[in-house]
Amino acid sequence: MFLFDLVHASQSFIPDHAFFTGFGILVLGMVSGLDGSGFSGLLLIGSIAEAFSHTSGVDAATLAAIGQVGAIWVGGGTLVAWSPIIAIAGFARISVIDLVRKSFFPVVIGLSIATIYGLLFL
Repeated sequence: MFLFDLVHASQSFIPDHAFFTGFGILVLGMVSGLDGSGFSGLLLIGSIAEAFSHTSGVDAATLAAIGQVGAIWVGGGTLVAWSPIIAIAGFARISVIDLVRKSFFPVVIGLSIATIYGLLFL
């Protein structure tokens, strides 16, 4: 419920432009993925994407996919130090924090490129 209230409060700050909406949904997906599982916020992100699709003109499925990919990539094992990345770091025998620190920029760049591609071509 807190994330829905956060979106409702920030809705006036996100312009009705497709790129701002897409990256706003991406950030909300990333925030919902911080719990470590990556899958718990999928339904919430899907319904928020449906709400934003009416004001931005972007397809709801595209926005939902952008937010859900952000949630899964962040919470599913790339940026959250308490997710499955612990097992990966243990197997590679490196520090978990070092692995998260080194994967932050490639993951954010990949998510940004995927968001731009989704907004332009889908």
